[in-house]
Amino acid sequence: MKTMKTMIRACCLIIILSLSFSISSWAGSSGAASREVEEYSEVLGEIKALMAAAELMAAYRIALPYRGSSIAIDLKLAQISMLMGKEQQAADIFEGLRVHPDTSDLQKRNMKRFIAKFDKSQKKKVRQVKQMAKAGDCDQAKVIYQRLFNSPSQQRVLKKAIAPCMGIADTFEWLARVSVATGYDDNVALSNEDLIGPPQAVIEGHYQDVALRTSAKLDLSSTLRITPEYSYFQRQYDTSIASKYDQSSHRLQLQLAGIIQSGLSWKLPIFYRYSQFAQKHYADYTGFKFRLNNRREFGSHRYSIAWQQKKYVESSDQYRNADIVEVGYRYSLNWQLYRITSAVFLRDLSRPEDESDSYRRGGMDVDLSKSFLAILGSRINSSLYAAYNQSYSQYRTADPSLGQRYGADYNKARQDNRSEWRIGARLNMDQWQLRTHYSQQTRNSNLDLYDFQRTKVEMGLSYQF
Repeated sequence: MKTMKTMIRACCLIIILSLSFSISSWAGSSGAASREVEEYSEVLGEIKALMAAAELMAAYRIALPYRGSSIAIDLKLAQISMLMGKEQQAADIFEGLRVHPDTSDLQKRNMKRFIAKFDKSQKKKVRQVKQMAKAGDCDQAKVIYQRLFNSPSQQRVLKKAIAPCMGIADTFEWLARVSVATGYDDNVALSNEDLIGPPQAVIEGHYQDVALRTSAKLDLSSTLRITPEYSYFQRQYDTSIASKYDQSSHRLQLQLAGIIQSGLSWKLPIFYRYSQFAQKHYADYTGFKFRLNNRREFGSHRYSIAWQQKKYVESSDQYRNADIVEVGYRYSLNWQLYRITSAVFLRDLSRPEDESDSYRRGGMDVDLSKSFLAILGSRINSSLYAAYNQSYSQYRTADPSLGQRYGADYNKARQDNRSEWRIGARLNMDQWQLRTHYSQQTRNSNLDLYDFQRTKVEMGLSYQF
């Protein structure tokens, strides 16, 4: 329990730092911005002159040290950042100015006007690239493409617009992510419920994770992308915990993705996963998940259907081989710096050789996250989130062996209510991410042997190549 308390304290510390650093950054900028514009009229005049001469980098270098000193300079710095492709920094400055008490209504209207005009100009240039590429005027299309490519929000549509002028090899993009984590689990046995039978022994301890994911994106056309992917995961527990809970897996996936029309897209990942426990081949998973995404102005709808097959390696376990089918719906809403996600699903797990362990499960998830203004310019940003999920499982038949062992009260089909809530924080700097979360799980069953509670605390660090 001492280890768990230490982990919880560390988890809470990161969450508090994530929030306090974000708020202090905003407060510092707001307080300094209240100075009179006249104090910086000479600097402001120089910035304006350089912008008029299209010397954006020189104007940016002069304006950046004065960030937070003057509302007028901050307005120019946000505009320059936007024009240079530093969209996150521009958004952070605009948001700080929007809520600043000294920003006039006229300045707020000018901000909205500039953002709308800039967005309209960018979209017009993207259309020009698309028209030129279709007409075969690739040299001119590539000139505009290079100018716009620094803008993160335009990269995806730009790649599609320029696609007729690019060979398949030109669209190749390789990504990799490495993660490490450490955590505390007060009910380790639940890491693989297949390995134990009721009653479940309560084992607690901490663990270490290592994960690697690498993928390559390749555009076959302006509306079709193929992404092969490999991922590896390993979890090891304390030496005091039986090695049968140590686990690792290799996953191979091929994903096809395409665009049907503006705002409507689909993805089809097909995968195979090789699973190990205690360094022994335990089970194989194969399957697919088809997703249809309908993106709107403020949110998106996602519909999905998935199938997977789980096959055990040991002959003594093969009666548990299962086919799993799941359908789901998810809605995500983005509002200012908030993101709200809600989802529902229905899963059917069928074990042909063991009806008592076959079930239907329905559930829902709700996730709320809040992003904060960048810390130290645009390099560091943070977010806090809270999530809750609830599910209900109805098993098909009673397990005769339970009635024989525990009496007549167990001669009935199992029913489970399962819930989990989780809070966490993320700190991002360039390709680095520091994350932490705390979670509690509970399962209430009509068969008392299957009741459980579980608490986990985890901290992790990842790097995106």
